[in-house]
Amino acid sequence: MSRLVQVGSVLKAQLDLYVSPGSNVRAVGLSANNVAPVIFRNNIQLAWPVLDGTSVLDSAVGAGALYFNEIVGSPGYYSLRFFPDSTGFWRVINSFAGADQIIEIDFISSGSLIPTNDGFITSFVG
Repeated sequence: MSRLVQVGSVLKAQLDLYVSPGSNVRAVGLSANNVAPVIFRNNIQLAWPVLDGTSVLDSAVGAGALYFNEIVGSPGYYSLRFFPDSTGFWRVINSFAGADQIIEIDFISSGSLIPTNDGFITSFVG
């Protein structure tokens, strides 16, 4: 099942990663260097790097990269953020060195960015 998200907004996912499949022990201390993503938009693979998102505000998350970090103050809990910059079907497949897991995120980005005199606003197109 795919999530429906608005184009032009930051997509956030919280990832549960364990030491090994079937384990209930969380993997602690993973960083952006441990993530090997494969990203598709409308069945076309994109080459987006993974960046450390620890000190990156949502307002600074831009298209063209994934932002990954262990949530500050919550060892073993992870955040993945990125900015879908166009409409369509997206699939992000993340494999993790040190956690021996693959997590897939599927979503459909819809809507449009409409220019105004005040900049850009986002509105939903049904």
